[in-house]
Amino acid sequence: MLPASSAGGAGAEGALSEADGAVDILAMHAAMSPDKPAVIDQDGTAYSYAQLNARVNRCANALLELGLRRGERCLHIHHNRVEAFELGHALRKLQVVSTPINWRLRSDEIAYLIADSAATGVVAAGEFTQVCDEARARLEPDGAQRRWIVFGDRGRPDWLSYEELLAGSAETEPPIPAEVT
Repeated sequence: MLPASSAGGAGAEGALSEADGAVDILAMHAAMSPDKPAVIDQDGTAYSYAQLNARVNRCANALLELGLRRGERCLHIHHNRVEAFELGHALRKLQVVSTPINWRLRSDEIAYLIADSAATGVVAAGEFTQVCDEARARLEPDGAQRRWIVFGDRGRPDWLSYEELLAGSAETEPPIPAEVT
């Protein structure tokens, strides 16, 4: 565990979790080098560490508001993109199990993975919503409550827009997840 002074002192409050001694490396970078470029999107948009951490926190807070909790699973299917990087860090902050799957899978395979992993969240890039909808049709009789979130396709019925979720959520650090009992 790093001492608080190593995490950037007073500006890095969210970088250390006193509950388990874990270091949030993204929050630490955001506190120490807020304006330094962290990632560059496919379209050339650069995000600083502060901007990236704020978006990750918005994602984590949105997932909490949707009911995802520590120890649950969130299955996701997409190509490389900034939103996927954000999602991965948000899941880590919430201690939700990240379950990435291969984008070449068929709907029956996706349905199996959702059911077998007991995923309570499914996130897909717009180009994969059709195959996920086919998987969803196979799963509907199971009665499980799942959240279906889409990257980059705001007009999909029965899917929550990732960007709209972020727009309505706080960029403060999410609360430290409680132990699963």
